[in-house]
Amino acid sequence: MKTKRGFYARIDERLARLAVIEKHYLHRPCPISWAFGIIIDEKLKGVLTIGRPASITVCEGVCGADRATDVFELNRLWLHESLPCNSESQFIGWCLRELRKEHRHMILVSYADTKPSEGALYGHLGTVYAASNWIYTGTSTPFADKVRGQKIERSTKHRYVFFLNAADKKFLKWTPLPYPKRPIKGTSREKAHLKIGCRYEFLPYAKRHTTSEAAATQCAPVVGFEDASGSLATA
Repeated sequence: MKTKRGFYARIDERLARLAVIEKHYLHRPCPISWAFGIIIDEKLKGVLTIGRPASITVCEGVCGADRATDVFELNRLWLHESLPCNSESQFIGWCLRELRKEHRHMILVSYADTKPSEGALYGHLGTVYAASNWIYTGTSTPFADKVRGQKIERSTKHRYVFFLNAADKKFLKWTPLPYPKRPIKGTSREKAHLKIGCRYEFLPYAKRHTTSEAAATQCAPVVGFEDASGSLATA
């Protein structure tokens, strides 16, 4: 698919693996069955990868053991910061349409990490999945696994599901929930940080009108639209 400055395309899995290791905030490889890219000026400006989930519990938990082979994971998404707003949802939408041509009954899961990371000081909510009409199913359970003999604690993640065949939504075993939202209230430290970066001058609140000012306002003559228009036209 062509864009204003480039195009979307399926790319080699080896190129995608190198890109996600270098560019994605996790900086680690993942299983890749399909890989798509954004090519602009002959340079790779975005990557989306699809692979088998590492957990058999996830595969069987979405829609039952009989649909486990249809479950895949959108496990990496990276776009260059120079790309315009809404590029993520547009790219995801195109990739899903391409996948539907090959695997009509594919079921996708994806996660948004709640742990703070580069580019997301307060963690991710998965806003791009909400914009792409994925189903939110709550948060995953924290766990620990071993990588090269080292124990690594995995954080809680927001979990999303997408059915390439909309009719398969009825088989979902997990309970659909409202999309998560960022808490409105912040800590004093967060408020101070935002205040430092604000470009506007802070002013005192406007004072209430005194009794005499309020009475004067109520006694002021009310001019209708037609009267005002006439007076302006003859002025």
